Amino acid sequence: MNCDMKRSISLYSYQDEYYDGKLDLEGCLRETAKTGATGVELLAEQMIKKFPLPIETEEFREQWFGWLEKYHLTPSCYDAFLENRIFDNRTLCLGEQINMMKRDIRLASLLGFHNLRTLVSTPMEVIEGSLAYAQQMDVRIGLEVHAPFSLNSGWADGYMEMIHRTGTKYF
Repeated sequence: MNCDMKRSISLYSYQDEYYDGKLDLEGCLRETAKTGATGVELLAEQMIKKFPLPIETEEFREQWFGWLEKYHLTPSCYDAFLENRIFDNRTLCLGEQINMMKRDIRLASLLGFHNLRTLVSTPMEVIEGSLAYAQQMDVRIGLEVHAPFSLNSGWADGYMEMIHRTGTKYF
């Protein structure tokens, strides 16, 4: 069996160097390329100053794609942190959370990502409410899974039911 495995690096790996000012976003991409990786996972909220505004500009996107070309990298995964507690006095309502997810799907698409990873705490209703837009933008939503959660536990059953019920290929 021939496996064409490719390596992708999460820019989370460089967060200390980034916050200490030793690397900027381009520096993180350069270091990623030095490892031999061809893909990059972007944590836009961490690595793009004044997020999300720069992504909206053609200038930033030209620079982003220029760096990807320069370092022979491809966008592999866009991380989305659904921050549903941005206000001190309330949690965002479902519609606000879905709009935030749609924003991240759109930003991922603008930067060339076809995969978006969201946190395990993202409500299923938010994911389901974003599926049509994810399909429209050709961005698949993946859910972060780590201990104590497991795909082989009852925890994942609701997600599997939602996938079967909706017939989605985008989660």
